[in-house]
Amino acid sequence: MITKNNSTKPVATPEIKKEYDELQAKYRQAVENDIESGQSYIEKMSDLENKYNWFGIVFEENGKKGVKDVGGTILVPAIYDDIAFTYDYCYFRGLPIAVVKDGKLGLVTSDGKGTPLSEFDYDTISMMECHSYYILGKSEEKKCKVVDHKGNTVVDFGADKVYDDTQSVIYEQDGKFGMVSLTFGMHIPPIYDEIIDEGQDSLYTFVKDGVSGYITEENVFVTKEHLESLNDDEYDDLYDTLLYHYDDSYLD
Repeated sequence: MITKNNSTKPVATPEIKKEYDELQAKYRQAVENDIESGQSYIEKMSDLENKYNWFGIVFEENGKKGVKDVGGTILVPAIYDDIAFTYDYCYFRGLPIAVVKDGKLGLVTSDGKGTPLSEFDYDTISMMECHSYYILGKSEEKKCKVVDHKGNTVVDFGADKVYDDTQSVIYEQDGKFGMVSLTFGMHIPPIYDEIIDEGQDSLYTFVKDGVSGYITEENVFVTKEHLESLNDDEYDDLYDTLLYHYDDSYLD
């Protein structure tokens, strides 16, 4: 249930953190005028990133545990039973931290207060790779939910499995599939037999009762047959409203 940082690199000191922060500030200032001029700062930051362990440090006081960053700033006070995972300072800041209280997991803020963002009612918590979203699961029910970095619900508790994608969260619930489209800001309920993502520059395909189709910005199911029956102008107008996987190769 508990995942710890197992890096064998030396932990970055407060002095190294200060050096890194200064390089980052200089980089941001440089790229305001010329992005190429910031390359030297990127190289120096990268060297520090690769040389040291930047993960948050778990500390203990009066039998309880908390988290500090490598500079000594308290992210979570020592008021919890254990810490499930911490983050690399260079890449993740301000995100919630999973902690243990009375044998259960929950998310808390990393602003120095450790304010709960979820119930302490979960057996597993994992961060999704493509988003600052978290999957909170219960082992007995074999169900989960998805929340954002502020603890707001993205997918209600009851999902069986969650699939990560750069532009959406697709989930399975009781044999059906639903989706939260981040690009379109809409929730498609789990009523489809299949959701097919064919990758960049393609429409998401939804299958319901053996019929393939697409979803409009108004969350309306349009069959593939209907789309293909339209004249060119009608086709173009409707096509422009359909859920689409845009090219996000720039993120690679």
